[in-house]
Amino acid sequence: MTGQGDDMRPAAIALIMCGVCAPAMAAQEVTYGPAPAWLMPALAPVAPDRRQGAIAVLARDVQIRLDAEGQHMHEATEYLVQTAEGLGVGNLQVVWNPAAVGPTVHAVQIIRDGEVIDVLAQERFRIFQREGGLEQAFLDGLLTASLQVPGLRVGDRLRFDLTSHVKDPTFGDQPFGLIAMPTVPSAGSYRSALIWDDGHAPRWMATTDIAGQVQQDGAGIVLRLDQPGQYSPPDGAPMRFMPARMIEYSAFADWQDVSARVYPLFAERAVLPEGSELAGDAERIMRNYATEGERARAALRLMQDQVRYVFVGLDGGNYTPASVADTWERRYGDCKAKTVMLMALLHAMGISAEAVLVNQSAGASDLLAHFLPSPGQFDHVLVRADVDGRQVWLDGTRHGDTRLFEVPPDGIRQFLPLRAAGADLETLPYQPPAEPLNITLREYDATAGIDELSRLRLRQIFRGAEALQMRAGLEALPPDMLDQVLRRVASSEAQWQELEQVDWSFDEDRAALVVTSEGLDDLEWEEADDYAITRFAIPMAGLNPPARRQRPPQQDRTLPYANAPLAFTCYVTTVRLPATSGRQSWTHSADAMNVEIGGVAFWRMADLTGGEVRTVMSRRTMHDEITASEADAANAAIPGFDNSRSFASLRRNPQSESQRQIAAPGITRVPAAGEVDWLADASACRAP
Repeated sequence: MTGQGDDMRPAAIALIMCGVCAPAMAAQEVTYGPAPAWLMPALAPVAPDRRQGAIAVLARDVQIRLDAEGQHMHEATEYLVQTAEGLGVGNLQVVWNPAAVGPTVHAVQIIRDGEVIDVLAQERFRIFQREGGLEQAFLDGLLTASLQVPGLRVGDRLRFDLTSHVKDPTFGDQPFGLIAMPTVPSAGSYRSALIWDDGHAPRWMATTDIAGQVQQDGAGIVLRLDQPGQYSPPDGAPMRFMPARMIEYSAFADWQDVSARVYPLFAERAVLPEGSELAGDAERIMRNYATEGERARAALRLMQDQVRYVFVGLDGGNYTPASVADTWERRYGDCKAKTVMLMALLHAMGISAEAVLVNQSAGASDLLAHFLPSPGQFDHVLVRADVDGRQVWLDGTRHGDTRLFEVPPDGIRQFLPLRAAGADLETLPYQPPAEPLNITLREYDATAGIDELSRLRLRQIFRGAEALQMRAGLEALPPDMLDQVLRRVASSEAQWQELEQVDWSFDEDRAALVVTSEGLDDLEWEEADDYAITRFAIPMAGLNPPARRQRPPQQDRTLPYANAPLAFTCYVTTVRLPATSGRQSWTHSADAMNVEIGGVAFWRMADLTGGEVRTVMSRRTMHDEITASEADAANAAIPGFDNSRSFASLRRNPQSESQRQIAAPGITRVPAAGEVDWLADASACRAP
């Protein structure tokens, strides 16, 4: 991920995942030396039974040592080059934080016909990239060094051996991290070890698939896997069942410990400098706005408009926010800096606010409680404030979205408040999405007749993170490219015989982006049959059934199945029909639907009135996961779900019965696409 929600991730050092890596002494170059004495005996490589692929990993050995000096992370890997395509493994790279005690390379060797060739006798790593991720608004400060192994041939073995040493200034006495083995490995030998000195033993936990294979003694743990084969996670299961071949460790006692340790990093910096321009802005907001809600939105808008988003990981900044003064001076900052500034503005206006750590990864809403407590479980920070007697959430990185959320945005359900005395991890119950993330509105004028093209006005409404990303992208485009992109967006929902014009707008009050397009389209009239003179399939008025939920026999079939938690789409179609003679009449086959299958609600209502056929149809997640038995029941219901197409038909005889199809009490009419402000009220998209 890049951009919002990614600026509190642990830094990767020397190819080994670890906690935040930051200063002890500067390390601007790769160093060279012998392997440390604390290492276990070298791991013997295992030749693969089947030599498939461009390269084979014969051995991969990861050992981490915890002591008073921090974390020492060693990795030794031996590859077998099997094809010409595998020669690319000779492009070795080392990535590290120069604020840390950096990497020491012990060996780069080619083994050929029993002879060991010392590559380092002639070659050294060269730094070729001093700042990565600039195009994604990242200032991580990481250095990258590369070595192109000369003379590497097919059939050679390549051995690469290095150690990195890091000590984090913020949590140096409380290390945390994880060691992950590949789930799709080459058929070699793998070892992961965590070793500690007396007094530095962390808590550790292995995923259930390998827990029984971890060996432990008083000074550490070791996991050895020989030719482990591919691990297949259970199909369709919630995210908490996905981690595998992983050992995590943490010296934090509990979530309260994490909360209390991170709290001062934000609290001490959430202060406006006296007499500063920002302090004056806070006073101006107080004068111009009467309610706390108006003031909070004004503060959020000020910070979003004046401070652009840039991830800052320099000088150990993965968890330490920049000061308000520094952020304001340079006019850029990451989620930590924006949170600190927003808290400072709110406090200056007498509004209570606190920082809250969250994880925005897809499917992570229920995942945090299944890991050991550590700061490494979070990738983002929000502000929770008490405004006008209610609790609201604010996110400084959502440029253009100044709404005060009643619940955390983007379906976040687990979070950790930062408090001086510490706080426990909090979990919110799942709530179905209240409004559609996407609404597609079609207005056809087919009154010119069945042999003519119909005029179409199409509106596409986008909400949530997608709308904010689209807005940022569209604003950056020159006019000619903007028109091309908008035409591609419009063409994703209609075939367009002639697309005449397309435009876009953004509603800041509702954080919704709207693409509006107009032109000519073909309703694809069908030939007459015994019952109808002609007919056409009503665009986007047919519901496809859900996919079957099933797993292969080797997987656990008792596990639940996950649904997309934020999924809610709505389609509204209105067609003005050609006039008929007295002996003809229009009918439709869009039957009413209000059914839930597998935790997903399918809703449709339709009518034919005033010379128009109208349909409103939606699909909405009602439960973020279902049990295995509920999945079986959903599978059984799929054969009877036949609603993929709905037709409007011109009958040869007049019809007197009502064409209204609504499967819910209290609704008396089906709204047309053009008569409702769907941005303000999309209630017609869901059953009462």
